Order: sequence, then structure tokens, then C-alpha cells
Amino acid sequence: MMITYQEMKAWAELTGRSPTPFEIEQISALDTLMFRVRAAPRVEAEAPQSLAEMASTLRGMAKAQSTKMTSLETLHEAAISQGKA
Repeated sequence: MMITYQEMKAWAELTGRSPTPFEIEQISALDTLMFRVRAAPRVEAEAPQSLAEMASTLRGMAKAQSTKMTSLETLHEAAISQGKA
């Protein structure tokens, strides 16, 4: 349920505050946004991987990175030996 202008007026009277028209407009806009977000369908996230699966994935990534570094080092050494670096 969205906040009505009557509710904002009642709040202002109870608290002794005087919100500006801009503030009322912003409260209304935020309330509308909140209403839309809550009404939107939820997207279920995938269940997190087990710790073992995550560790395996990280090891695979580390191995791939190591292989790339070794290949780059080999290319660099070959370039140095040919006087191209």
C-alpha cells in the first residue's frame, strides 16, 4: 500500500515538521519505486557451490593462469635469445 498525501499530512502535523513540496514529491517517488520493486517477480539465485567445488574451480583457474605465465615467459626468453627484446 502506498503512502497517501493524507498520511504525509498527518505525519507532518504529529511531528511538527513542514516538508517542502519537493520533499513530498521525492517521498512519493521513492514510495512508488519501493512499491514497484516489491511487486516485481523475484529471481532465484543458483545455490552456492560446495566448498570443494569452489576450491577445484580456483585451482583450475590458478593452473590456467600459471600455464599462460609460463607460455609468456617462454616467448620472452625466446625473444631475448634472438635479440628481439
